[in-house]
Amino acid sequence: MEQKYPIVRILYLYLFSLVGLVMLAIGSVQLVDLALKTYLFPGSDIYDTYYGRPLMPVKEGTETIAEKDFVEAMKACQESCEITDEQQTALAIWLEDYKTYEQEQIEFPEKNAKRERQRQASRALASIIIGAPLFLFHWKVIQKDHTIKNS
Repeated sequence: MEQKYPIVRILYLYLFSLVGLVMLAIGSVQLVDLALKTYLFPGSDIYDTYYGRPLMPVKEGTETIAEKDFVEAMKACQESCEITDEQQTALAIWLEDYKTYEQEQIEFPEKNAKRERQRQASRALASIIIGAPLFLFHWKVIQKDHTIKNS
């Protein structure tokens, strides 16, 4: 029985075997990388700085004052500035939110590293789960074809 498109079939089988093998390799590399970061080099993926944290400079005339100075100025203003009760309430809420924000920034590097490890493990396992059967199925078909052809 002669196949109608033998070249297309061969290209398809080898291409999808290659895709599966690449996915398997990438997933395996990611898992090894994750294991090394977690067990051999702990803390290598925890950031020392506030990663991605925007600074909040505030212009006062021509000068830019730092975030801490701004918070202190707001606390002082809350007590001495002439502002309405509504503005005082909004300022109190903002200062409370800022305290929460500061606390989260202290805990952020550790929590972020854990979330990133989980994301990396998920991507790696998904790549392996999809890549392994893809590679194995197509490679077995190729091996079967070679066995039949050589017989």
